[in-house]
Amino acid sequence: MSSIALERTDVIVGVDTHKDEHVAVVIDGLGGRLGEYYLSVTNSGYAELLAWAKTLGRVHAFGVEGTGSYGMGLARFLAAPRTDSETQCKKPSFLRASLTRRFCRRLLFQKFLMPLAPKVRAS
Repeated sequence: MSSIALERTDVIVGVDTHKDEHVAVVIDGLGGRLGEYYLSVTNSGYAELLAWAKTLGRVHAFGVEGTGSYGMGLARFLAAPRTDSETQCKKPSFLRASLTRRFCRRLLFQKFLMPLAPKVRAS
């Protein structure tokens, strides 16, 4: 089984999609949160997100929620061929996309949501 060795300069972008606005969170290759970005649901908004993510490091992956509904436009934008080889994304297979979604959700939950959950002690 192969492993993915990421470095601090690699970034992973997770996008929570909504009807009028998407929210992206970027983490580095070691799991540290780098930032959050709110984008409009337009091609110019998608391009701004991609440009912003590239300023934070080498984009390793995007995890997009709802690629069959609100995230469809962003997924198509990211899968479109680009002249810049660094930003060219290949459309993942269903299995790979499913694993990427699970990985991003687990990572985002463990790093950001779990610490916010109130600690409950048994009495």
